[in-house]
Amino acid sequence: MSFLQLPHFKLDGNRVIFLNQYEYLSTPERLSVNNPLHQKVLVDEGIIVGPPPPAPATTKLPVLFIEPHYDDIALSCANALLVHRANGHPVHVATLFPRTAIATFPWRAQVTLSAEAYHKLRQAEGSGAMHAYLGGTVHSFDERGASLRGSKEPFGQYETGDQIVVERLLEGVEALIQEIKCNNVFAPMGFGMHRDHRVAHEIGLALANRGHQVQFYEDQPYASNRFTFATTLGSQWQMHYTDSGPNLDSIANLITMYRSQFDDSTRSQTLATLKCQARTAAVEGRGAHEFGDAEFAERTRVLR
Repeated sequence: MSFLQLPHFKLDGNRVIFLNQYEYLSTPERLSVNNPLHQKVLVDEGIIVGPPPPAPATTKLPVLFIEPHYDDIALSCANALLVHRANGHPVHVATLFPRTAIATFPWRAQVTLSAEAYHKLRQAEGSGAMHAYLGGTVHSFDERGASLRGSKEPFGQYETGDQIVVERLLEGVEALIQEIKCNNVFAPMGFGMHRDHRVAHEIGLALANRGHQVQFYEDQPYASNRFTFATTLGSQWQMHYTDSGPNLDSIANLITMYRSQFDDSTRSQTLATLKCQARTAAVEGRGAHEFGDAEFAERTRVLR
Protein backbone atom coordinates (compact mmCIF):
# COMPACT_ATOMS: atom_id res chain seq x y z
CA MET A 1 0.00 0.00 0.00
CA SER A 2 1.19 3.51 -0.78
CA PHE A 3 0.96 6.13 1.95
CA LEU A 4 0.56 9.89 1.99
CA GLN A 5 2.64 11.76 4.54
CA LEU A 6 0.73 14.69 6.02
CA PRO A 7 2.44 18.01 5.24
CA HIS A 8 2.21 19.00 8.91
CA PHE A 9 4.94 16.50 9.78
CA LYS A 10 8.58 16.06 8.85
CA LEU A 11 10.54 12.88 9.48
CA ASP A 12 13.97 13.92 10.72
CA GLY A 13 16.08 10.87 11.48
CA ASN A 14 14.54 9.34 14.59
CA ARG A 15 12.23 12.30 15.23
CA VAL A 16 8.91 13.55 13.89
CA ILE A 17 8.59 17.35 13.81
CA PHE A 18 5.20 19.09 13.69
CA LEU A 19 5.00 22.32 11.65
CA ASN A 20 8.81 22.63 11.74
CA GLN A 21 8.72 23.64 15.42
CA TYR A 22 7.52 20.93 17.79
CA GLU A 23 9.08 17.52 18.36
CA TYR A 24 5.99 15.34 18.17
CA LEU A 25 7.74 12.03 18.89
CA SER A 26 11.12 10.34 18.79
CA THR A 27 12.32 6.76 18.61
CA PRO A 28 15.59 4.98 19.46
CA GLU A 29 16.30 4.33 15.79
CA ARG A 30 15.89 6.13 12.48
CA LEU A 31 12.28 6.11 11.30
CA SER A 32 11.38 4.41 8.03
CA VAL A 33 7.98 4.05 6.40
CA ASN A 34 9.20 0.70 5.03
CA ASN A 35 9.75 -0.72 8.52
CA PRO A 36 6.48 -2.53 9.46
CA LEU A 37 6.64 -1.48 13.12
CA HIS A 38 7.48 2.12 12.27
CA GLN A 39 4.74 2.10 9.64
CA LYS A 40 2.14 1.02 12.21
CA VAL A 41 3.23 3.76 14.63
CA LEU A 42 3.13 6.41 11.89
CA VAL A 43 -0.34 5.28 10.73
CA ASP A 44 -1.77 5.03 14.25
CA GLU A 45 -0.42 8.47 15.12
CA GLY A 46 -1.86 9.97 11.92
CA ILE A 47 1.47 11.03 10.47
CA ILE A 48 0.86 9.03 7.30
CA VAL A 49 -2.49 7.95 5.85
CA GLY A 50 -3.52 5.39 3.28
CA PRO A 51 -4.79 6.25 -0.20
CA PRO A 52 -8.39 7.38 -0.80
CA PRO A 53 -10.97 4.77 -1.81
CA PRO A 54 -11.41 4.37 -5.57
CA ALA A 55 -14.20 6.31 -7.22
CA PRO A 56 -15.87 5.79 -10.60
CA ALA A 57 -16.20 8.42 -13.28
CA THR A 58 -18.60 11.20 -12.31
CA THR A 59 -21.74 10.53 -14.32
CA LYS A 60 -24.45 11.91 -12.03
CA LEU A 61 -25.56 15.29 -10.74
CA PRO A 62 -23.32 17.09 -8.26
CA VAL A 63 -23.96 17.10 -4.52
CA LEU A 64 -23.18 20.14 -2.34
CA PHE A 65 -21.96 19.78 1.25
CA ILE A 66 -22.18 22.95 3.34
CA GLU A 67 -19.76 23.22 6.26
CA PRO A 68 -19.24 26.10 8.69
CA HIS A 69 -15.47 25.44 8.97
CA TYR A 70 -12.95 23.44 7.01
CA ASP A 71 -13.17 20.20 9.03
CA ASP A 72 -16.91 19.94 9.67
CA ILE A 73 -17.83 17.66 6.76
CA ALA A 74 -14.99 15.29 7.64
CA LEU A 75 -16.11 15.18 11.28
CA SER A 76 -19.86 14.97 10.74
CA CYS A 77 -20.89 13.94 7.23
CA ALA A 78 -17.97 12.13 5.63
CA ASN A 79 -19.86 8.87 5.06
CA ALA A 80 -22.52 10.62 2.99
CA LEU A 81 -19.82 12.36 0.97
CA LEU A 82 -17.93 9.11 0.35
CA VAL A 83 -21.11 7.22 -0.60
CA HIS A 84 -22.12 9.88 -3.13
CA ARG A 85 -18.56 10.02 -4.49
CA ALA A 86 -18.53 6.22 -4.92
CA ASN A 87 -21.87 6.41 -6.73
CA GLY A 88 -20.52 8.79 -9.37
CA HIS A 89 -21.65 12.16 -8.02
CA PRO A 90 -19.20 15.07 -8.24
CA VAL A 91 -18.82 16.39 -4.69
CA HIS A 92 -18.63 20.09 -3.89
CA VAL A 93 -17.87 21.51 -0.45
CA ALA A 94 -18.91 25.05 0.49
CA THR A 95 -16.89 26.32 3.47
CA LEU A 96 -18.69 29.33 4.90
CA PHE A 97 -16.29 30.54 7.61
CA PRO A 98 -12.69 29.68 6.68
CA ARG A 99 -11.27 32.48 8.83
CA THR A 100 -11.26 31.71 12.55
CA ALA A 101 -9.38 33.26 15.47
CA ILE A 102 -5.83 32.12 16.20
CA ALA A 103 -7.05 31.53 19.78
CA THR A 104 -8.82 28.41 18.46
CA PHE A 105 -5.50 26.83 17.39
CA PRO A 106 -5.14 23.79 19.69
CA TRP A 107 -1.33 23.61 19.28
CA ARG A 108 -0.66 27.24 20.22
CA ALA A 109 1.27 26.23 23.36
CA GLN A 110 3.71 24.22 21.23
CA VAL A 111 3.72 26.09 17.91
CA THR A 112 3.81 29.81 17.12
CA LEU A 113 1.80 30.94 14.08
CA SER A 114 0.54 34.29 12.90
CA ALA A 115 -3.19 34.69 12.26
CA GLU A 116 -2.55 34.70 8.51
CA ALA A 117 -0.34 31.60 8.68
CA TYR A 118 -3.05 29.83 10.66
CA HIS A 119 -5.63 30.76 8.04
CA LYS A 120 -3.40 29.48 5.24
CA LEU A 121 -2.78 26.24 7.14
CA ARG A 122 -6.51 25.59 7.54
CA GLN A 123 -7.10 26.53 3.91
CA ALA A 124 -4.43 24.05 2.82
CA GLU A 125 -6.01 21.33 4.95
CA GLY A 126 -9.43 21.90 3.39
CA SER A 127 -8.06 21.88 -0.13
CA GLY A 128 -5.76 18.95 0.57
CA ALA A 129 -8.47 16.75 2.04
CA MET A 130 -11.44 17.52 -0.17
CA HIS A 131 -9.74 18.39 -3.47
CA ALA A 132 -6.29 16.80 -3.68
CA TYR A 133 -7.22 13.65 -1.71
CA LEU A 134 -10.84 13.05 -2.75
CA GLY A 135 -11.02 14.93 -6.04
CA GLY A 136 -13.85 17.21 -4.95
CA THR A 137 -14.22 20.95 -5.39
CA VAL A 138 -13.92 23.39 -2.48
CA HIS A 139 -15.72 26.75 -2.53
CA SER A 140 -14.64 29.20 0.17
CA PHE A 141 -17.00 32.07 0.95
CA ASP A 142 -14.37 33.78 3.10
CA GLU A 143 -16.72 35.04 5.80
CA ARG A 144 -15.15 35.63 9.19
CA GLY A 145 -15.97 33.22 12.00
CA ALA A 146 -18.07 34.36 14.95
CA SER A 147 -15.05 35.19 17.11
CA LEU A 148 -13.86 37.61 14.40
CA ARG A 149 -17.12 39.37 13.53
CA GLY A 150 -18.23 41.39 16.53
CA SER A 151 -18.07 38.97 19.45
CA LYS A 152 -15.19 37.16 21.07
CA GLU A 153 -17.56 34.37 22.14
CA PRO A 154 -18.54 32.02 19.27
CA PHE A 155 -21.14 30.19 21.38
CA GLY A 156 -24.45 31.77 22.39
CA GLN A 157 -27.47 33.63 21.11
CA TYR A 158 -27.65 35.21 17.69
CA GLU A 159 -26.31 38.71 17.45
CA THR A 160 -27.70 41.35 15.12
CA GLY A 161 -25.03 40.73 12.53
CA ASP A 162 -25.65 36.98 12.35
CA GLN A 163 -28.92 37.28 10.43
CA ILE A 164 -27.23 39.65 7.99
CA VAL A 165 -24.56 36.99 7.44
CA VAL A 166 -27.29 34.36 6.87
CA GLU A 167 -28.93 36.49 4.20
CA ARG A 168 -25.64 37.31 2.49
CA LEU A 169 -24.41 33.71 2.48
CA LEU A 170 -27.80 32.31 1.45
CA GLU A 171 -27.73 34.25 -1.80
CA GLY A 172 -24.17 33.12 -2.48
CA VAL A 173 -24.92 29.46 -1.74
CA GLU A 174 -28.04 29.47 -3.88
CA ALA A 175 -26.09 31.03 -6.75
CA LEU A 176 -23.52 28.24 -6.36
CA ILE A 177 -26.28 25.61 -6.49
CA GLN A 178 -27.51 27.08 -9.76
CA GLU A 179 -23.97 27.29 -11.14
CA ILE A 180 -23.03 23.65 -10.47
CA LYS A 181 -26.55 22.37 -11.26
CA CYS A 182 -26.84 20.59 -7.95
CA ASN A 183 -30.01 18.82 -6.83
CA ASN A 184 -28.96 17.56 -3.38
CA VAL A 185 -27.56 19.60 -0.47
CA PHE A 186 -26.24 18.63 2.96
CA ALA A 187 -26.24 21.21 5.78
CA PRO A 188 -25.60 21.03 9.55
CA MET A 189 -28.21 20.71 12.28
CA GLY A 190 -26.52 23.55 14.14
CA PHE A 191 -25.97 21.67 17.40
CA GLY A 192 -24.05 23.11 20.31
CA MET A 193 -25.01 26.80 20.17
CA HIS A 194 -22.02 27.63 17.96
CA ARG A 195 -23.14 30.69 16.03
CA ASP A 196 -21.35 29.72 12.82
CA HIS A 197 -23.04 26.31 12.86
CA ARG A 198 -26.42 27.90 13.54
CA VAL A 199 -25.94 30.31 10.64
CA ALA A 200 -25.19 27.34 8.38
CA HIS A 201 -28.28 25.53 9.70
CA GLU A 202 -30.49 28.54 8.98
CA ILE A 203 -29.15 28.57 5.43
CA GLY A 204 -30.06 24.89 5.08
CA LEU A 205 -33.59 25.54 6.35
CA ALA A 206 -34.01 28.46 3.97
CA LEU A 207 -32.85 26.36 1.03
CA ALA A 208 -35.33 23.63 1.98
CA ASN A 209 -38.12 26.22 2.19
CA ARG A 210 -37.15 27.41 -1.29
CA GLY A 211 -37.68 23.92 -2.67
CA HIS A 212 -34.15 22.49 -2.63
CA GLN A 213 -33.59 18.91 -1.50
CA VAL A 214 -31.69 19.27 1.77
CA GLN A 215 -30.45 16.68 4.25
CA PHE A 216 -29.16 17.77 7.64
CA TYR A 217 -26.16 16.19 9.30
CA GLU A 218 -25.45 16.14 13.03
CA ASP A 219 -22.53 18.38 13.94
CA GLN A 220 -19.73 16.62 15.78
CA PRO A 221 -18.57 16.79 18.48
CA TYR A 222 -21.63 18.76 19.63
CA ALA A 223 -24.07 15.98 18.69
CA SER A 224 -22.47 13.79 21.35
CA ASN A 225 -24.11 16.00 23.99
CA ARG A 226 -27.26 13.97 24.63
CA PHE A 227 -29.17 16.92 26.11
CA THR A 228 -28.49 19.02 23.02
CA PHE A 229 -29.41 16.06 20.82
CA ALA A 230 -32.69 15.44 22.69
CA THR A 231 -33.82 19.04 22.28
CA THR A 232 -33.71 18.68 18.49
CA LEU A 233 -35.94 15.61 18.31
CA GLY A 234 -39.40 16.31 16.95
CA SER A 235 -42.06 15.13 14.56
CA GLN A 236 -40.81 17.52 11.85
CA TRP A 237 -37.66 15.40 11.35
CA GLN A 238 -37.38 12.11 9.50
CA MET A 239 -34.22 10.18 10.41
CA HIS A 240 -32.13 8.50 7.72
CA TYR A 241 -29.48 5.87 8.46
CA THR A 242 -26.77 4.72 6.03
CA ASP A 243 -24.22 1.96 6.50
CA SER A 244 -20.88 3.59 7.34
CA GLY A 245 -18.88 0.43 8.09
CA PRO A 246 -17.09 0.21 4.72
CA ASN A 247 -15.94 3.84 5.01
CA LEU A 248 -14.78 4.13 8.61
CA ASP A 249 -11.07 3.79 7.81
CA SER A 250 -11.36 6.40 5.06
CA ILE A 251 -13.29 8.73 7.38
CA ALA A 252 -10.54 8.41 10.01
CA ASN A 253 -7.96 9.27 7.33
CA LEU A 254 -10.00 12.28 6.24
CA ILE A 255 -10.38 13.66 9.78
CA THR A 256 -6.67 13.11 10.40
CA MET A 257 -5.83 15.37 7.47
CA TYR A 258 -7.12 18.33 9.54
CA ARG A 259 -4.41 17.72 12.09
CA SER A 260 -4.06 21.38 13.08
CA GLN A 261 -7.35 20.92 14.97
CA PHE A 262 -6.38 17.85 16.98
CA ASP A 263 -3.53 18.03 19.46
CA ASP A 264 -4.91 15.30 21.74
CA SER A 265 -6.30 12.68 19.37
CA THR A 266 -4.38 10.28 17.15
CA ARG A 267 -5.79 8.49 14.12
CA SER A 268 -6.29 5.28 16.10
CA GLN A 269 -8.20 7.18 18.79
CA THR A 270 -10.28 8.91 16.13
CA LEU A 271 -11.18 5.57 14.54
CA ALA A 272 -12.22 4.14 17.93
CA THR A 273 -14.46 7.17 18.56
CA LEU A 274 -16.00 6.87 15.09
CA LYS A 275 -16.83 3.21 15.67
CA CYS A 276 -18.47 3.98 19.00
CA GLN A 277 -20.62 6.75 17.50
CA ALA A 278 -21.52 4.67 14.45
CA ARG A 279 -22.50 1.63 16.54
CA THR A 280 -24.79 3.83 18.62
CA ALA A 281 -26.45 5.27 15.52
CA ALA A 282 -26.96 1.78 14.06
CA VAL A 283 -28.59 0.53 17.29
CA GLU A 284 -30.88 3.55 17.34
CA GLY A 285 -31.80 2.98 13.70
CA ARG A 286 -32.68 -0.64 14.30
CA GLY A 287 -34.71 0.30 17.37
CA ALA A 288 -36.72 2.73 15.26
CA HIS A 289 -37.08 0.12 12.47
CA GLU A 290 -35.32 2.53 10.12
CA PHE A 291 -32.16 0.51 9.54
CA GLY A 292 -31.02 -3.03 8.71
CA ASP A 293 -28.46 -5.30 10.31
CA ALA A 294 -25.23 -3.41 9.58
CA GLU A 295 -23.03 -2.79 12.62
CA PHE A 296 -22.26 0.86 11.88
CA ALA A 297 -24.37 3.78 10.63
CA GLU A 298 -24.30 7.50 9.96
CA ARG A 299 -27.49 9.40 10.74
CA THR A 300 -28.87 12.37 8.80
CA ARG A 301 -32.27 14.06 8.82
CA VAL A 302 -34.75 15.58 6.42
CA LEU A 303 -37.73 17.80 7.11
CA ARG A 304 -41.04 15.95 6.77
